[in-house]
Amino acid sequence: MRRSCACNALAALLLAGAAVAAPPAEERAAEAIDALLAQLQAQGLLADGNGMRIGRAARERYELGAVVTTRPSDGGAPEVLAITPGGAAERIGLQPGDRLLAINGVDLAGGAELAQRLRDALQKDGGALALRLRRGDALLDMAGRADVIALPAYELEIKPTAAASSDPRACARISIAARPPRARQLYPALLHRIDGRTPGPLESDVFRVSPGRHVLTISEMIDNDRFSDIENRQRFTLQGPARYKTLELDIQPNTTYRLAVRLINELRTPIRAQRYWEPVLWETRKEPCP
Repeated sequence: MRRSCACNALAALLLAGAAVAAPPAEERAAEAIDALLAQLQAQGLLADGNGMRIGRAARERYELGAVVTTRPSDGGAPEVLAITPGGAAERIGLQPGDRLLAINGVDLAGGAELAQRLRDALQKDGGALALRLRRGDALLDMAGRADVIALPAYELEIKPTAAASSDPRACARISIAARPPRARQLYPALLHRIDGRTPGPLESDVFRVSPGRHVLTISEMIDNDRFSDIENRQRFTLQGPARYKTLELDIQPNTTYRLAVRLINELRTPIRAQRYWEPVLWETRKEPCP
């Protein structure tokens, strides 16, 4: 599954700069592949020093067009956190806060391997989507078509390098796994990017990084019960850059950095100003990085 995620990340990187004046396509592709290889190295996928050969036939991939967490705090169904403007989720009528109970007959109400079941459900029926969801106290059925990404065939050979065979202990980890202490007004964070790149597979909550300075892109997952219904609606309508804040960390090797967000009650009006929260590092632990 990690290789599949890497391929999807490569496709996203190749598409990201298509509308911007840039060097020839081959050079842009090489830059995107360099960025992806650096990400794989940081995750430890290239650390064995043996190299690898990866190839796939041309295929289509179906996407929902939404940011969905498969690790909700209550252990239940996946929750829609944000909607991509113009994407499938917006066309179908999904809203932030919806809980996805089933897609194409695949039960998503909770349990193990939730991220894998979500991926399988989206790919199941050739782009057709039949959704069962909970919105507040209401159960809703919706249908539509997924966004289609046409992925070309490829073959990539990764040769061993000195960097790939270096000491694997020269790394650190960034974690959003542990729930921070609510008594300190701290709540879970959602990590979207590390140095502008998707940090890892959808189901990950611990991310391996190289030592040095890193910029983290974060959004808040503060419990809904801390806000009024109006405030929650305002939170859920924030899209794109308006939802995110950055945190810069100087990462030391063999260290785990635990992220959270702090609720600042006195600055919660207006919600759209996004002054009511800030990303924080709430715990640092010295421990080996395997």
